[in-house]
Amino acid sequence: MLSCAVYYTGGNSFEVTSKADSNDHSRLHTRDNQYTCMQCEKRFSSPGSLYGHMNTHSDKHKCTECGRCCESNSALTVHRRIHSGEKPYKCQVCKKAFSKNGNLGVHMKFHRGVKPFKCLVCNKSSFRSCDLRRHIRQVHMKSA
Repeated sequence: MLSCAVYYTGGNSFEVTSKADSNDHSRLHTRDNQYTCMQCEKRFSSPGSLYGHMNTHSDKHKCTECGRCCESNSALTVHRRIHSGEKPYKCQVCKKAFSKNGNLGVHMKFHRGVKPFKCLVCNKSSFRSCDLRRHIRQVHMKSA
């Protein structure tokens, strides 16, 4: 197992199983996005991310309400909840409802007081990994 030195999660390092996975993961930190969309020039760190993105340029997963094209059928299902107002995931503690299961999961961490994403540089803790990534970019990479 190879560990990521940038992220620290609840006492355990993020781990990948191979050198190739480690290289792919490292591109997330270095912004080494070598795969480019030929239609919009947006860049991606992996061929799989580019492949999913390419669906946004086709009518394969297109919303009939607003015309937005999504990366996958499941992404389209979640997107349609914007129009329907459906929020199928409900908090058992406070009854707040969410359109995405992942958002409920983050919300539950709030009730439990869990902030599993910790910065290795300054020990700032976050509920979500995206908040930690933003923190690292804005605070620690800005001065680099």
